[in-house]
Order: sequence, then C-alpha cells, then structure tokens
Amino acid sequence: MTRVEEKHLWQIQGKGSACATALALFLKSKAKHKPISSRKIEKKELLTKKGLARKAVRLACELRAAGKCECCGTPFVPASDHEAEMDHFHGRAFSESVETCWMLTRACHRSKTQNWPDRAVWDLAFAMHCKRHGYSFSPRLTKDLGRCGSRAIPPAALKNTAAVSNSESK
Repeated sequence: MTRVEEKHLWQIQGKGSACATALALFLKSKAKHKPISSRKIEKKELLTKKGLARKAVRLACELRAAGKCECCGTPFVPASDHEAEMDHFHGRAFSESVETCWMLTRACHRSKTQNWPDRAVWDLAFAMHCKRHGYSFSPRLTKDLGRCGSRAIPPAALKNTAAVSNSESK
C-alpha cells in the first residue's frame, strides 16, 4: 500500500464510514491479488442463476414425465438406452422453460437431435405433447444448416393433433 493510499484510508476511517473497512480490506488484498473485474462477477452470478433455473426446469419436467418418455411412453431405465434425458425442443439458446422442454429416453433424444426420421415428425410429436399438457406450440425456427430439414408441419396435421389428444384423454 502506498503512502497516499494509507493517508486516504486514514481520512476515511476517521469519519467512521461503513465502507472504510471494505476499502481497507480491498487495498490490503490489492497487494497480494488482482481484483476480480465486475464483469467476471456478473458472469459468474448469471451462470449460477441459469444453473439454478435449469435445475428447476429439469425437476418440473421429471415430475411431469412421471418416469416415462414423453414421446414414446417407454419407462426410463438408468444406465441404458432408455435413460432419461431432458431435451430443449427449440435449443438452449432460444428458450428454456417447462413449456419448451420435455423428458425423452436417450434413444428418442438422439433421434430427435439427428432429425430422424424427419423434422416434421418431431414437430408433430412435440405439438401433440404441448396439446396434451395445455401449452402453446410454435414450430422450431428454420435454420437450414445442411443437417436440418426445413419442412414445416402441414396445417392438416396440426388439426389431427386435437383428435389424437382428445382420444388419449378418453
């Protein structure tokens, strides 16, 4: 600590300021460590908040799934191809909520990620899932990167989801 910093600290402490102790600790630690930038602190806080939010969404999705794949209905089996995995239907970059995530078996999740058999099939499956749980459905954004099909769900297929979900509830 330089003489000027010590003099400044002495003046602040003499006034009985509450921040004087914090300033003293900061100035003493300055000699040993670089201060953490406020941007790094904000980033860590944001990551912590996102992590807690992701855990809450996962827990809610697990409770809603009740131990079964929300696409094919297969019971989850740990350490197998039928292990539970949470899928962000629109991708993590776009949204992460209970309405846009669903629990799938590992096999279903891999197939959905690879758009096999087709993107329209997965859009229809998620539309039925949304209808079943009373969520609004919006098809995935079209990002044709050469690996994704760009076909949208035909309107007639969306009308059929109402008939399917009504027959399931009976």
